[in-house]
Parts: sequence; structure tokens; C-alpha cells
Amino acid sequence: MLCDNDPTEVAERVRLEVPDLQGTRLVVRRGDPTSTAALSIAAVRQARAVVVLGEDDDPRDGRAVMSTLVAGTAIGGFDRIPIVVDADDLTTADHLVQACGPGVHPVVAGQTVARTMAFALRQPGLNQVVAELLDLRGADIHIRDLDDLSGVRFGDSIRWFVNARPIGRLRSDGQPEINPPPSTVLEPGDRLVLLANDARPPQRMAAPSPNSVRPPDEGPENLDGGRREEHVLIIGWNRLGAQLLVELDGFCTPQSTCTIVYDTSILDGGEVEIPKLSGLDVTTDPFGTAWPLELDAMRNITAIVLLGYGDVLSAGEADSRTLLNLMALRRQFASSAGDRPRVIVELQESESVDVAQLSGADDYVVSSGIASRVIAQLAEQPERRAALLSLYAQEGPSIWLVPGSRYGIGGVVLWEDVVSSVYATGALAIGWRQTTDTGVRLRLNPLLTERARIDDDDQIVVIG
Repeated sequence: MLCDNDPTEVAERVRLEVPDLQGTRLVVRRGDPTSTAALSIAAVRQARAVVVLGEDDDPRDGRAVMSTLVAGTAIGGFDRIPIVVDADDLTTADHLVQACGPGVHPVVAGQTVARTMAFALRQPGLNQVVAELLDLRGADIHIRDLDDLSGVRFGDSIRWFVNARPIGRLRSDGQPEINPPPSTVLEPGDRLVLLANDARPPQRMAAPSPNSVRPPDEGPENLDGGRREEHVLIIGWNRLGAQLLVELDGFCTPQSTCTIVYDTSILDGGEVEIPKLSGLDVTTDPFGTAWPLELDAMRNITAIVLLGYGDVLSAGEADSRTLLNLMALRRQFASSAGDRPRVIVELQESESVDVAQLSGADDYVVSSGIASRVIAQLAEQPERRAALLSLYAQEGPSIWLVPGSRYGIGGVVLWEDVVSSVYATGALAIGWRQTTDTGVRLRLNPLLTERARIDDDDQIVVIG
């Protein structure tokens, strides 16, 4: 790690945030990341990957760009070692790739978090699946060479491994195909996209079935249902709000609306910038006219999103305001017998999650955590970007939670049978989600030989 701060303080802060480094040796060097000499001291040429972190006082990414350029120079080119850049500006991120080539991988935190929040709005529980997929300690997306799968149809590959689930391929041109047609032949130059655990290399089934289970002739089951009408209330505001509106605009019908409520003692109207949208009708309303809302005013609201004032307040102060608003909502909902809107909460600090869960949030997103996990994923294997973007895109195969009863699945079942039953409808089963007396249990990438008890209220995690 190279930064222009006291190494002892940086190392202590890292240990406070990550008590268990899993055997990783942390070395902190003091120096200017925009200096070639400093990078040489840090032995950048021996790195497996370079991560350039953004700075709060660098809104146009000037220092991040310079650090990236200097890093590329120090290692002798941008195609030798993956360089993952924490960028703040979408335009800057695009320019970096255009100028430096595909060896540079910018991550725009605001876009990443907004896309995750919009994804969570599709269905309760999806955020938990996303968080698990981005956590390097569990089941992750991996890209691997085909090896003995070359020439095999994708439909025959889904039960090829005991402990890994093929979910698609990266074509030789780098384009991803998630859940391609079962007759798709995995060709030389392709790479397999699969769900696997780092600790367990893919293990071939002793006797894989010679015949794949194919979707019916009329095509795969439509899990999405198309665009739907949404009426969203956003309470609070920060820079990711604009990107969230763009994401909402992409999957809502033109009849959808969004009301933004913000505290004028923290923000003025000029700081709430509304991007150009194709159909989503957006209005803004400062505190005093729209908040706190009467219960009758919430009848048509389908979802409430709480954003922190992270651009103008400290992380702790922003979360305090957000959680206070969440508690106010909880009190209002408690006096109503009808259905309530879903509540999605954006938090700045992971320490605030427990309070959010106890205060009635359906889903939560920790901004810093999401961005950091994506950066770590790309530093580990940059090719994951294409597969992850495809999974979270507004169109095409994506992740869904489907009741097991929809597939005729119930009781104690062999996971291989679940994979076959779900694939018969055109979807890929990658795990299950259960609600118990002690909370929600999510299990991704179970062994094909594993048995699970699937009750009526349990859900199968599928890609379809």
C-alpha cells in the first residue's frame, strides 16, 4: 500500500476495520502515488494488480488519473498488470479506458451503488444475494478456461461440476452470454462463467448425466414480467441520487413517478440535480410540505428509498439522519393495518446496518462496502466485470427469487434434482433463501450431491 500518510496510522486503521487479514501481510509505504520514484519503492512491477483509490477532495479525479498514468509508466505499459481505478466521474472513467486501453478498469462508485439499489427495488431479498456474490469469502463469479468442456453444449455443462455452477460463457471477443440456449456449443477461445468458492477448485462429477435437461420448445419462462409502474419516494439526497433516477427510468413504465424529499437546512434546491430522463416523472419537495407524510399519502407509493446526506455531512452524521427518518417511518407504519411500501436504505457505514435491520428496513446498501467489494472483485479477476454488468443489466437474464412450489419443489430434495427441474423451465438454480425464526438464511452454490429441505415459503435463487 502506497499513500502520502503516516504508515503506522494507516496500518492501525486497516487492522481496526479488518481484524483478520486471512494471512495477508500488510506493507504500507509512505510516498506520493503520482510519483514514479515512489511507485518504484513500492515494487509496483511485482504486483499482481494495482488499485488506485480516489480521494474525497478530488471530485474530478485529477489525482486518480495521474496516479493511473504514472502506474502504467512504472510497470512498462497498461497491458501488463490490471489497474483498477476508483473513479468519481463517468466521463473520466470512459476517457481512461479510451486512452489507456482495456487493461485499465475504472469503478465509478456512485454508478455501482445506484445500480445495486435499483436492482434491490426489483424484488425483496435480491440485495442480500448481490452482497453475497460480491463478498470474496463465499461463492463468487469466476472466469475459467474451458479445458475438457470445449466442444460441449452449455446445456450439458450445468451438471458438470459437483461444487460449481456454470452460468454462461465469455466469448472470444470478450462479450458475455449469461444462460445461453442449451444447444450453444462452448467453442475454443470461449471462457466459462461459473459460480464457485475460492477455497474449492471445480470438481468434476463422477458420472455426469449424458443428456441435458432442455427448456421447453416454446422458450424459457419469463421471470421478469416486463417493465412495471413504480411510484417511488426518495427521502434525503446525495450524488448517487441522480444515477439512481437513471436506473429507475430504465426499468419503470412511463407512468411511473418519483418524489424527492430533502431537508432544506442541509441542502438547497440547487444541489438536487435531476438528470435527463425518458419517462420517469420526478418532482422535488422540501421538508415541511411532504414530510412527515400522512399515511393516506403513502397509499400509492410502491417503494421508499432513504439516501444519506453523505456529500455534506460526515458518514456518522449522515447515517444518524437516515436512521432517524427510518424510525419515523416505522412509527407511521405501525399505526396502519394495510400493506406498506418497501423500504430500501442507503448507509455510509457498516456499523449502522444492525440498527437499520431492527428499524424495519427491507433492504439496505452500504455505499462504501459495495464499491470496495467491486474493486476487490476486479483486482482479483478483471474479466468478472463483463459478467457482473450483464447480470445486473436492465435487460437479459438476471437474478430472481422464485418460490420452490412454482417448480414443484418441496421437502427434502437432492440439489442436482433442483438444478434439473429449474433448468427444464429455462432458468439456472444457484441457491436457495429461507426465512427462519432466527432470520434469513441464504445458501449459494450448494454441492450437487447436497440435500436441502425446501418448505413452501422458501425461495430458489435462479438466473433466468
